[in-house]
Amino acid sequence: MYSTKDAVCYTECQLDLLQGAPVVRAVIGGRFRTVLLDTGSSISLIQPGVCCTEMNRATVTPYGVTGEELRVQGEQRVIFTINGETYTHDFCVCRVATEADAILGTDFLLKMDARLDFEIG
Repeated sequence: MYSTKDAVCYTECQLDLLQGAPVVRAVIGGRFRTVLLDTGSSISLIQPGVCCTEMNRATVTPYGVTGEELRVQGEQRVIFTINGETYTHDFCVCRVATEADAILGTDFLLKMDARLDFEIG
């Protein structure tokens, strides 16, 4: 289960697994997308072409788990919906080695006070 807290409102969503990693289904640009929840990533990333909003210059220089600098194409402000709740968040645009369309990092998860519960799913 994935849950977020906005003031006193709680939203819960079923967690799925993609190659053992927690994912949720989200709607981005009118299409269902797979979004990886990554507590090891300090920023959120989105694959090129997933969102068609304006791309701005990146304000951060992210590094992958190997320590190599990620080749960021820019940043996009993305509007997405998970389980009927709509969020707006800035994502770095770059190719990442996952089948997921986007990665929600701790920049979003902490802001939303998200909780991942693997027992409940």
